Amino acid sequence: MSQRRHILALAATMAAGVPAQAAQAAGPDATRCAQLAAALPASVQVTVARAIAQAPWRSPVSATSPEGAIVRAPFCRLAGMIEGDIGFEIWLPATDRWNQRLLGAGVGGEAGYFNYADMARGVSQGFVTASSDTGHRQGERWIDDPRKAENYSQRAYHLLTQTAKAAAQAYYGRAARFSYFIGCSGGGRQGLREMQLYPADYDGALIGAPGQDVPLLAARLLQVYLTQTRAGAAALTSADWDVVARGAVASCDAGDGLVDGVIADPRRCAFTVTQLACAPGQTAGCLSAGKIATAQAIIAPLTDSAGRRYDHGLLPGITARPGGLPPLPVQMFGQVVHRDAGWNPQSFDIATDLPAARAAFTTMDATSPDLSAYAARGGKLMLYQGWVDASVQPEATIGLYDALQGAPGTDKSAFARLYMVPGMTHCRGGDGTDAFGGSEDVAPSGHPATDMLAALIGWVEQGRAPGPIVAARRTAALNVDRTRPLCPYPQEAVARGRGSIDQASGFRCVATATAQLSASFSGSKSMTSAQAGEGAAPLFPVTRPIAADAIASAAQTSTADYAALTARNRAIMTDFVTLLYERRQPRVAFEKYVHPDYKQHNPIIADGRENALKWLEPVFAKATTEIQVRRVLVDGDYATVQIIGRMGPDDPGSAIINIFHLKDGLITEHWDVTQAMPKETASGRPLG
Repeated sequence: MSQRRHILALAATMAAGVPAQAAQAAGPDATRCAQLAAALPASVQVTVARAIAQAPWRSPVSATSPEGAIVRAPFCRLAGMIEGDIGFEIWLPATDRWNQRLLGAGVGGEAGYFNYADMARGVSQGFVTASSDTGHRQGERWIDDPRKAENYSQRAYHLLTQTAKAAAQAYYGRAARFSYFIGCSGGGRQGLREMQLYPADYDGALIGAPGQDVPLLAARLLQVYLTQTRAGAAALTSADWDVVARGAVASCDAGDGLVDGVIADPRRCAFTVTQLACAPGQTAGCLSAGKIATAQAIIAPLTDSAGRRYDHGLLPGITARPGGLPPLPVQMFGQVVHRDAGWNPQSFDIATDLPAARAAFTTMDATSPDLSAYAARGGKLMLYQGWVDASVQPEATIGLYDALQGAPGTDKSAFARLYMVPGMTHCRGGDGTDAFGGSEDVAPSGHPATDMLAALIGWVEQGRAPGPIVAARRTAALNVDRTRPLCPYPQEAVARGRGSIDQASGFRCVATATAQLSASFSGSKSMTSAQAGEGAAPLFPVTRPIAADAIASAAQTSTADYAALTARNRAIMTDFVTLLYERRQPRVAFEKYVHPDYKQHNPIIADGRENALKWLEPVFAKATTEIQVRRVLVDGDYATVQIIGRMGPDDPGSAIINIFHLKDGLITEHWDVTQAMPKETASGRPLG
């Protein structure tokens, strides 16, 4: 052993306040703990190597443990720096308690602290546990420092994992048999980067609400702040957002067949904040017209001046709490993109600033769905996401799961599961059942039926693919007042119709209509002038080549009001088309944007929103249906959507022009023109 390492070991023991003689007297584990620094790579500097024999022991405070985390079992605490600036903590349980597993614990937000909550859980259950501050301390400027930003983005946890594995090998004389990762939010992003870049680091990962696209999250935070500051007296208070949340639940709670205070799947909820408008003389439980406009602007998807959409917007029940200017957008867009210490957030332009931030932080991007190398090693992933998460949009996590790629020709269910949690906010909290063994669970059961980490272990080590996980809702005193099954997506828990709504046994997991593929596809039947409707003007002969009002006048289209109308309707149609054709959710799209008295000019569909849905949903519940949107044009209160579609591989398909009329933010009328796809065209170019 080198003299340098002898000195490091002695310094570590003294720094921990444990004299060498006392360490020897405490037993073999204490001796090995005091000497562990000497066995680690030279890039690792140990400042604490202390045997914790007295129970209970309380950790230092951190963001996960404001009062410190309690450990009630003996362990070796190892802490220090990797490469001089990446802080780490590694806790190793007593030799006779080690389960031969490693648990890496991620940290959220901007990091700068250690996840003592999950470390305490892990070491108490027999794991070697490890966490990193990612190379900077809370409050320290880091984002415009290339090394600190790179450590935060992806280096720190890889180096931590290597160090923890080396520490386990040195301490126990054998390697960990299995390695697991746990983290939520920013910690979830760290876990994704581990799987994407270093697939051999972990065998299983339990990840909640992963912040895949940090620049986009920063843009959303900034949009809420800017909308609030520009609203003046119409800015929303916490009480106003409570009204919005309660209004959504009151409107949609019963939509899943059960009134229980949570919305099972907010994508099926047609609630809009306009329903909260104050009646004359009403002052409580409602919103003024100005505050409704503010809420609508915050809830809407992020768009630029050209109407391009960047995120999903907020689902019903999600609230954006008021507050001051968040530090992350200022750091990311001001310090890095504009390199301006006096950057004015009011100048933010999402069309230019967001791409610039993404380009500056490419290694921070965790959006890649390619986990083929990780899956090929037998790696497993369990994801969870709260349905009312205002920080990480639920649809973003669903989109990641839907796109996941394992080995070619294999289904993602062979290595990945997603669990959506009704009523849960960001990582935990809310009115739902949020205790299921996820990151920072204060009382995990350790049983695979009720603990996702335990279920993940069973999947990795015994090949038992996880099914429903029973989650609990706990009171402030940690008493359980409700249990519910969390179902592997796209299934959800549905009441059996018997038993208590507060007991998991009263529910079963079923695939619901929301998960069915469906989209709008127009019929091809012709209609004569006699079929236009009794009393209607004849369609033929044409007496005027261009119908009245077919082309808006230049005086009309050049006004600011017309431009604002077009921009608003473009945003509406963007979301409508995305819901209908990309996400394949006709009922969600129609209940959100189509008037109940929808006028129909397709000859085989009767008037009314429900009649349209009765025709659309069964047609596109078929998995063989294919739809692609080719163009969307919006001008004033009219929109044109050009699509191509077919019912299956034997259907030659059709090219279709859908024309919609909008009024007061809702689609009120529809026309379509359909042409069957020919085998060939004179130009050689296909229709559409």
